This record gives sequence, structure tokens and C-alpha cells, in this order.
Amino acid sequence: MVPPGPIVFPMSNLEKIAAAMESAGSRTPGVVIDAFAQACPEVFGLRLRKFSFGAFLALEKLGHPFVAAVAGSKVEATAHDIATALHVLVTPSAVIFQQIEAGTIRDAIMETADRADLSNLAAGTDALLAHIERALEPLMPMRVPEGAAQKKTAASAGG
Repeated sequence: MVPPGPIVFPMSNLEKIAAAMESAGSRTPGVVIDAFAQACPEVFGLRLRKFSFGAFLALEKLGHPFVAAVAGSKVEATAHDIATALHVLVTPSAVIFQQIEAGTIRDAIMETADRADLSNLAAGTDALLAHIERALEPLMPMRVPEGAAQKKTAASAGG
């Protein structure tokens, strides 16, 4: 096993704020927002795209189990499900729908899978699922452990 390269620690949030404010000057606050925007990760050696509504629609069209997770169903992903999600997240949605229409989606998924580096399957799978879950989290039902009460906020009717 090859030891990993040097560990690089990301800038702390306070450093990001200071750097963004300094570079923003009188320009748009987008620079400040960009300082906190999560860059899309590289998974299996492939740079993921932002999980968009188009990606969600593509997964829905493909009958992907991650769509069932949005409805609150517990799902288990197969290796093919992971490869499909990877393909959807590295390919523009319009291309995915063209591949579906042309009947070439299966071959395209396999081409993406052939490009994927599986040197660390578990970490890659975890990163891919985390990327999708972060995007879908606002759509998913709240997760509350059994027997635990939901936290009420001052903004809620429960006070």
C-alpha cells in the first residue's frame, strides 16, 4: 500500500471570510459566497458536477433507488447503482437524456465506469453518496432517531 501524500488542511472559515472580504472590496458579495461554496469533489478520479435538478430528473427517469430515498424509503445501492450515479454526476443532464432516448445509456454508464479509478472503492462510494445526500437533504424527510423528539425552534408554531 502506498502511503498517502502530504495532508493539506483547508483554510479555516474565519480565514475564508477574511480573504473573501478583502478580495471582494466593493464588488459583488458572490466572492464571499464562493469562499464557502463546496467545490465539487473528485470521486474515483472523476470530477463530479453539481447535483442539479436535471441530475435528479435523470436519476428519476432511470428508476434509480436514490430517488426512492427522497420519498423516505430506505435503499441499498448496488455497484451498478453507484456506476449509474457516477455517470449522471459527471455528464450534463441533456446528454444523459439524449443517451436514454438513443438507447445508449447502458454503454455510456459502462464507459464512465471504465474510466473510474477503483483504488479506494469504499472512500469513493462514501464521497459520491455524501455529494448526492447533501444535495437531496432539503427534499428528504427529517431523520429523527426512534424515541427522540424533534427539536422545535422559535420560528415554529410549537415555540
